[in-house]
Amino acid sequence: MLSDMDLNNYPYSYKYRIFSECGPRWKNEDTIGVVEMPEQGRSLFILCDGMGGHRNGDVASQSICLLYTSDAAD
Repeated sequence: MLSDMDLNNYPYSYKYRIFSECGPRWKNEDTIGVVEMPEQGRSLFILCDGMGGHRNGDVASQSICLLYTSDAAD
């Protein structure tokens, strides 16, 4: 997964890039979430490790990422 974003949170402006790869495993189970909160002048970045080699590690990382990003967005 690769993503580029520009954020303009006054008085700061910054860019970030998200990159994740599965390494030697056949499936990438990591989940990366970003919540931008321009009215507060901040952003939340969250990385959930997918517990590679365990059953449903991708579901676990997606669930936790969604939980934290949806709570932060509210």
